[in-house]
Amino acid sequence: MSIKDKIAIVQQQLKQAAILSGRTQEDIRLIAVSKTKSTEMILQALAAGQSAFGENRVQEALGKIEDLTKLPLVEWHLIGHLQKNKVKFCPGNFQWIHTIDSTELVEKLEARSAFAQKKINVLLQVNLSREITKSGLHDWEDILQVSETILSKYSDSKTLSVIKIFVGKRNSNLLFIRLHH
Repeated sequence: MSIKDKIAIVQQQLKQAAILSGRTQEDIRLIAVSKTKSTEMILQALAAGQSAFGENRVQEALGKIEDLTKLPLVEWHLIGHLQKNKVKFCPGNFQWIHTIDSTELVEKLEARSAFAQKKINVLLQVNLSREITKSGLHDWEDILQVSETILSKYSDSKTLSVIKIFVGKRNSNLLFIRLHH
């Protein structure tokens, strides 16, 4: 099955999920995980209409980003743990960082983004399962502290977009119960 066919199937599933949840398909964003995939495969996905790609490792992503710099519609997401020593590579390469797990990390990222004059979107990584092999915040106090710090210090930032995610009432009770315990 071709990449184009696979993307079409996933898009159809997303459309159905949107209908079932009372949302529109435009409310849902597909991020194709391109870690370990070749630039050629990413080009095939781009030809099929996919524009957002998620990478786990900064170094692996940088080669792909460089190979595809002439394609302005590509949006890069870092979905793997971001080490503090790799922050310098993020502004201008990634549009999204999905794995913020400390105020120190966000401070370094904001400083680097300001220096590079590049805007970047950030999301907190929460580890609800408390798996030791996974990164992310898991204690309720840490989640509150990091999110409050980010919102108070960076909500007006010119280079850092703090994304606020609203969880619908039906799911929010379960989420907060899991976060609290």
